[in-house]
Amino acid sequence: MNTNGFFIYNNIKVGQNKEVDLLAIQLEKGNLKRFLHVEVHCSISPSRRLDELKSVEKNVLNFIKKTFDDQLISKKIQEMISKYSDNQDYEKVLVLGSLSKQSRKKVISELEKKGVKVIRFEEILFEVLLKLDRQVYKSETIRTLQLVKFLLMSDPKRMAVLLGDRQSDDILNLNTRETFLYELFKQKEVLRIFGKVRFENSVVKMLKASTIRRPERLADSLSEVISRRSLKKIAELLTIRTSSKKPKRKVKKEKSLFSYMKT
Repeated sequence: MNTNGFFIYNNIKVGQNKEVDLLAIQLEKGNLKRFLHVEVHCSISPSRRLDELKSVEKNVLNFIKKTFDDQLISKKIQEMISKYSDNQDYEKVLVLGSLSKQSRKKVISELEKKGVKVIRFEEILFEVLLKLDRQVYKSETIRTLQLVKFLLMSDPKRMAVLLGDRQSDDILNLNTRETFLYELFKQKEVLRIFGKVRFENSVVKMLKASTIRRPERLADSLSEVISRRSLKKIAELLTIRTSSKKPKRKVKKEKSLFSYMKT
């Protein structure tokens, strides 16, 4: 929000132990352009208040009533808006953390139907890390993210351990690990790197563990990768190598008839 021209009021007390997380105000030539009421509901564990699939609609209604439409909260927001404009319209935004896969789509859909814009917190993290440079920032949060990006994420071996090895609290489970590798191999630069000689053994190991090693799948794959002329050459080389590896048959030496006549 700061990078997009908003200035922020945060943790605004409204009475009865209630508060507003953020009010974001954007001005244009001294006039109010946008006014946002932003609540942050973020955790690495699914939200119990929103995540029960059987009662999503009811949970969403209760959540909005307590978080956005509470009388004290609405009154405070209207007081703040009146300092900048007579127009009392404003946007409701929810920054949302983890939700279970079963209820995620339905929860977000219900929130947006009720006029609450949903922003996934991982999208914010991704955007910040993607654009983050090496400048010195006052914010401790930004400094911490810089350390994660430029110290941890730039260390290939440690990143491989974090994303690859099975641990008690895996960052990626089996399905997400497969998706990660699938998305990684869609990148042209990654494919170019795998084309280097140093990766030949790794590629061979991958082929041995894949379905491509089946004759019919291998034939289909090779026909897409190389020309017919090269296929013919491979067939010739395979014929020569397989024939040269065949063990020589031992020919029994025939005994002379005289050997049976000896007494």
